Amino acid sequence: MKKFRDLYIYLNSYDIDQLIKHLTDNCPNNWSRAYEREKNAVLLEEKAYCFEHTTGDGLEAAGLILFQKDPNAWFVYGKKT
Repeated sequence: MKKFRDLYIYLNSYDIDQLIKHLTDNCPNNWSRAYEREKNAVLLEEKAYCFEHTTGDGLEAAGLILFQKDPNAWFVYGKKT
């Protein structure tokens, strides 16, 4: 399995809300939006979107968080849970 370091998404004038809606609406099996984790990010005064993967398809449980670095860039953080 590949591991990515310093993975950023650059919006290039695309709207983050539309991107997140598209990702949320099109999550493959075992992936879902993690709204509860997003509430924790707000407490830390971070703008973040969270997704999580549950076991059951041969892959381990994991989470992805998109943190806003600047208005055009989002850092992607992933971790096994």
